[in-house]
Amino acid sequence: MLSGVTPACYLTWVPLPKPADAKDFRDSLDAFGYQTTRDAQDKNLYRIDSNAGAQDMGWFRIIPGADYGVFVLTTDKEDMELLRQLVTRAEEPKGEVADLLASGCSLGAELVNKAVSAEDQEKRRSAAAELRKISMDTVQKRPEESKTEFELRKHLLKAQLDESERLMVEAAIIRVFGSLDRNASRASLKFTATAIPDTSLHKTIAAIGVRPDDFASVKKFDGSIMSIRMNHPIDEVRQNNVKTFLELVQADFDSRIDASKDLSADEKVNTKQFLSGLLKVTLDGIASGHICAMLEATTDATNDFMVLGSVSAPDATRLNDVLPLLAKSGKGNLAEMNVRKVGNVSIHRIQLYKGFVSLIDRVFGDTRDLFIGIDKDRVWLAAGPGALDRMAETIEKLGPPAMTASVIHAEARLLPWIQRLDEVAKTSPEKTTKEEKERQRANARTRARAIDALKTDDQVTLDIASKDGVVTGEFSFDKGSMTFVGKAISAFAKENLQE
Repeated sequence: MLSGVTPACYLTWVPLPKPADAKDFRDSLDAFGYQTTRDAQDKNLYRIDSNAGAQDMGWFRIIPGADYGVFVLTTDKEDMELLRQLVTRAEEPKGEVADLLASGCSLGAELVNKAVSAEDQEKRRSAAAELRKISMDTVQKRPEESKTEFELRKHLLKAQLDESERLMVEAAIIRVFGSLDRNASRASLKFTATAIPDTSLHKTIAAIGVRPDDFASVKKFDGSIMSIRMNHPIDEVRQNNVKTFLELVQADFDSRIDASKDLSADEKVNTKQFLSGLLKVTLDGIASGHICAMLEATTDATNDFMVLGSVSAPDATRLNDVLPLLAKSGKGNLAEMNVRKVGNVSIHRIQLYKGFVSLIDRVFGDTRDLFIGIDKDRVWLAAGPGALDRMAETIEKLGPPAMTASVIHAEARLLPWIQRLDEVAKTSPEKTTKEEKERQRANARTRARAIDALKTDDQVTLDIASKDGVVTGEFSFDKGSMTFVGKAISAFAKENLQE
């Protein structure tokens, strides 16, 4: 990426192992609406121009003595002479990607920022700002969206762009390796990353692995269909983004509550106070600069889920005053306080009326018991068969915090979750419009393909760790996921590409 020019553009190398490949590549450019003209002074250099109506222009050069060519495109005519010089000086790229090639990966990508001064970083930030503007300009309010829903969606994109910009500007080296183990029928995507010293990204990486994990002693449950552990610092950039997100969530909740025709005036007030209390505890947890969390999920023979989770939350005992408001926030809501005491943890039972939180209805079924355990510095949540006893047992066996290798570790079996999604979808009301009905049928076909593909080998795993300033990660998935992707591509081709 050439961040020193605006708009930013890219030098791209293409393999040309045979003499005829260069002509084939130029023919490909022609197929995309470009035309190439050989330079009068350099027989290996071609100027690229667009056909009528387009603004792209650039250069393509065959690198002498190498099996590669290089090309660049821009929309700024004033940059053409500079880009000509860069293309002319470009060399065979194998030396630059030696580390990727040495890994033996099936697919590799690399970001290297050799220019590390504050001025160089600012140039990259300016280039990222242009890309950010293009992305943000594409976000338009949908007709069915409320103002707060639109603002939420826009902020989520903004937060993603903040993260990608910081990587592009402040990372020293990022390498991504994709590989396929045919013997084990498993694919993986690995990455390593380091940061430029004295940047915010460098400080964030340095903060990883400093604090012990509150849940280091909690082992993965037998028969687990999802297991998550997180021991993660939250830097200022992420704190601000989460704070804004939660404020927008609060505004969205308030607008929905105000518009409700089912809640009385008193119920609206109590619902707002209840949700505000929950969000305040959440915000304070984010502001602490660190989060520890765990989640375990199991399923029985009837595909009924039991989920147990916990998260660090400073001064969480405030929730003991917030939970009783739930019983006053809607007809059918229930809050039974202090159903059990385990050590310093007070456990309460709540029920939500159908539709109060649709996600909980979909995962656990409506009007199910939810158990909330409150300690001084953490909150526990459990639901499903045997949830109360499992929560109490886990709290009793919880050991002291300890250092762990991973900042995030997650494992999941996909089939039970897809099956649950399918069960919920089959009980959903029939859509009314032609477009909605077709979308509903298409979604049903997708779920059927997934269930068939994931009958065996449905495990996915994510692990992220940090040591000596280097962040490493691996995302791996079994044969079932690859089979599903193959089925989805085949279906797409059949439905959209065949005449």
